[in-house]
Amino acid sequence: MKVIINQNTDPHFNLSVEEYIIKNYDLEEDIIMLWRNDKTVVIGRNQNPYNEVNLEYLKANGITLARRLSGGGAVYHDLGNLNYTIFTKEKNSFNNYKKFCMVIIETLKYFGIEANFEGRNDIYIDGAKFSGNAQYFYQDKMFHHGTILFSVDLNTLSKVLVSKEKYEDKAVKSNKSKVVNLKEINSLITIEDVIDTLITKVLKLRKEDLYVLNEDELKEIEKIKNERFGLWEWNYGKNFSFQKKKKAKFKGGTIELTFEVRNGLINNVKVYGDFFGVKTNSDLEELLINKPYNKDYIGKLFREEKVDNYFYLITSNEIIDLLFE
Repeated sequence: MKVIINQNTDPHFNLSVEEYIIKNYDLEEDIIMLWRNDKTVVIGRNQNPYNEVNLEYLKANGITLARRLSGGGAVYHDLGNLNYTIFTKEKNSFNNYKKFCMVIIETLKYFGIEANFEGRNDIYIDGAKFSGNAQYFYQDKMFHHGTILFSVDLNTLSKVLVSKEKYEDKAVKSNKSKVVNLKEINSLITIEDVIDTLITKVLKLRKEDLYVLNEDELKEIEKIKNERFGLWEWNYGKNFSFQKKKKAKFKGGTIELTFEVRNGLINNVKVYGDFFGVKTNSDLEELLINKPYNKDYIGKLFREEKVDNYFYLITSNEIIDLLFE
């Protein structure tokens, strides 16, 4: 396994690094990248920032908004948070969140901290969440990335991550997760010590094995940033008006649908949410556009297009029920 310690704290650049590696490396050897962002809200690929983020607070406090490639929910980053990304082409790893999270769980044991994988993609300590995780698939490759809260400003986190919409929970009802910093569990723990332990004791690598991105790669990453991750169009998009708006939480995550029905046809479709899957929100949007607003027709279409395979733990029937309830 190769290790990259990325010292850049620009979120748009760091998300560009992920895209560059997943699309340009053959990944015959796994790579783990460790990195941090300055004050940032990172939203999932399919999320609507106008519903998930307190944008007024974000702007007033100099916090950056960044949209990542993977699905999942919004998270707050600052320099008290360590991010890790594992790149692989191991097919048995797809949607296996626990496998990747074990790297962090095993590392924390060296500091006397007993952590557990819970739910679909999180790591907890005594019922409090300190790590959320997501995955992105590209061709026969994927990356798994997650957060590790060390000393994050939880006051800012609670103020900037605000959902303006109430939604129906179609899965098991639960309260918003309590979050905790690792510093509250072990006051002596540091990000530097965890990085060192992860590399030398858990992965059993030498610091000499660290990989450094070269100048040509850095130029290509800057290009990706300028053409995607640094753009307003990518991070914010348009604030659409619509006639129908549906939002529900399923076992596999939240889906929000906004659409208009004109002359019996579905138009202006947007899909948001913190769901995971091999397909993206754009795939579902393109499938629905200009189709008859008819439950039987959409049901047949979804079966033909195998929509059950689009998203992790969300069925085509659940999406249909949301469209037509």
